[in-house]
Amino acid sequence: MSEQALASPARLRRGLHRLWRMPGTHRRLLLQALVAVPAVRILLRAAGLRRVHALLSRWAAPFSARRADPRWSTPQGVQVAVALVDMAARWSPVSNTCLHRSLALWWLLRRRGVDCQLRLGARRNDARFDAHAWIEYDGRIVNDDTRRIRDYVPLAWHPADRLP
Repeated sequence: MSEQALASPARLRRGLHRLWRMPGTHRRLLLQALVAVPAVRILLRAAGLRRVHALLSRWAAPFSARRADPRWSTPQGVQVAVALVDMAARWSPVSNTCLHRSLALWWLLRRRGVDCQLRLGARRNDARFDAHAWIEYDGRIVNDDTRRIRDYVPLAWHPADRLP
């Protein structure tokens, strides 16, 4: 984000006005995402995916064991969560990737009792190896375009909460 974008008083006023017009549940999720996206980035650098996934699984377990929150456990509710995490990622002071955003979204939805899955995929692009992360809810990709994902081969990995 450029300094000009950060320094614009009009842009800041519009953003704050938009924030305060949001329902309280949306505001809470956005504020949590503003912390979660950069925190996931830091945790991944320090501990790696398997450990971070295990840690977030434990932190979400007491919440996900409850009945799903009906405000978030619908396709429309999940799409609102996706939009809020995307907004938080754009406002983040640190750069982030699809893995940071997807892991943060996965954790925030799990905390609300929403059963969703973190998916990882890979592809060869000429001589390069590309990896990608996304979230699936009810068998559908929710935070990416399915046309973009189709070239990625899903990786068979055993998340911390689903070890054989």
